[in-house]
Amino acid sequence: MMNYDDILCVIPARGGSKGIPRKNLQNLAGIPLFVHSIQHALRAGIPNLNIVVSSDDDEILSVAAKHHVMAHRRPNNISQDLSSTEECLIDAVQVCKTKKTLICLQPTSPIRFPTLISDCLQAYYDGGYDSLHTATKFYDLFWFKPYNDGKWYSSYAPKERLMRQKMPESSLKYFENGNLYIMDIDVLLKDKCRHGKKVGVYPISELEAIQIDTSDDLEKVRMIFKGLSNSRMLKS
Repeated sequence: MMNYDDILCVIPARGGSKGIPRKNLQNLAGIPLFVHSIQHALRAGIPNLNIVVSSDDDEILSVAAKHHVMAHRRPNNISQDLSSTEECLIDAVQVCKTKKTLICLQPTSPIRFPTLISDCLQAYYDGGYDSLHTATKFYDLFWFKPYNDGKWYSSYAPKERLMRQKMPESSLKYFENGNLYIMDIDVLLKDKCRHGKKVGVYPISELEAIQIDTSDDLEKVRMIFKGLSNSRMLKS
């Protein structure tokens, strides 16, 4: 059964980034990148949702506070390039000790349709999962170089390749895209991992799966936002 009072939403937003300097503060459709995730959480329709922006950056914390969410200063030792998301989540949980369920929204995923968060949460509870993440489907049609012989090898038999519409379910896989995670806080604290032992997967569109890691990604998403600016798909 869903207990709205026991849900914590964490948005991990460091100040540093190797791919794009000050990435989380980059302007996207008139607001900083990470603020899109704040807006998604605020518009999710979850009563009394506790929203925490975890950051080591003064400007990010200041902007977060202006949006009426909790701005939590993350310790420097877990704000490095190699620091894990789990370290950030555990730190945030220790500030809000009474919660049971944690939603993690990655700020590098600025596209979420209006019902995504609530739909994922419902799927999490209905499935009896201890963790759930979004994923995007793809087909097992890969080429790779496993050896030092300069040759490309395929993950399938080219002469037996079927039309995509006729491919069996066994050829369909799901890629963990990092848009959204839900987890049982007790499991997170015990195992130090966002994935538990009963994992749910929630398929989402390729559009929602876009992550901003490079300058090219950012420019692509800016173009997408221009195209969707009048669409109801991104509006609550």
